[in-house]
Amino acid sequence: MRRDYSVASHPDTRTLFLKAHILSYLYPFLYTTSKSRLVENLRLTSLGVIGQLVKVATFIVEQILLDDAGLQFICTTRESISKEVCILRIIAEHSSSRLLRHIIRCYSRLADNPSACIALYKWFLFMLIDGSFGNYLNVSASDLSLAS
Repeated sequence: MRRDYSVASHPDTRTLFLKAHILSYLYPFLYTTSKSRLVENLRLTSLGVIGQLVKVATFIVEQILLDDAGLQFICTTRESISKEVCILRIIAEHSSSRLLRHIIRCYSRLADNPSACIALYKWFLFMLIDGSFGNYLNVSASDLSLAS
């Protein structure tokens, strides 16, 4: 049995951690002009914390979508579906292949809902036409053309 001892996952501190708006404390380190070694180390650590939070958030979204009630809640309106797809796209643009697997699972689960499936179809079709997937696949837009 895996035991997770992080502050963000412990039941007694999870809510307090989320309410602390920890990212607002990290932003000053990211946008500083100082080049001192100490500040650069703080910036690197801040980016690591943000990266870990993105991983945790993606995993939480995946778990919500795997639950039927969670999928239904996220797919209640076109706006909420659109926001979810947009957030997943942004995370996918800056993620590792390991995190990308979780994002693909989220998209797959969204496709189980008829309304979300239509939104995903339109979004993926647009991405295929404009060549955006070429960035992920390292191919040119002409290689991704829909023409036979």
